[in-house]
Amino acid sequence: MNRAVVAAALVLGACATSPAPISPPAISSGSTGLRFGDVSFGKADIVSAEMGFSPNGMPLVNVTLSPDAKSRLYDLTRANVGNQLPLLVDGIVLSNPKVMEPIEGGQFQVSGNFSVAEAQAIAARILGKKRK
Repeated sequence: MNRAVVAAALVLGACATSPAPISPPAISSGSTGLRFGDVSFGKADIVSAEMGFSPNGMPLVNVTLSPDAKSRLYDLTRANVGNQLPLLVDGIVLSNPKVMEPIEGGQFQVSGNFSVAEAQAIAARILGKKRK
């Protein structure tokens, strides 16, 4: 199972160390769900999004996509190796990761300097649940 990592500096595919920094989160009105570049993943595309922990104990979000979404993510990342693509949740840019390799298998992790509560909130938003 190919598991790509999307790290705090959020990098797709194999880890790279320094994607371009981004300013405060940008918001696209009306945009919901998960989006990489110009490809959106709706509620039906997300099999699971759960808070977990990295090997060093840092909170992260494990995401698994449906077979159709897995194919779209692979096509997107295959076509954009070497390019940066924004990662958005509900229109908020989490980062602008550089695609290092195509993501196969439809599973990836979103990691960063998150608290447990922040990782849980990101997972909930990816699943299409609103904050309380």
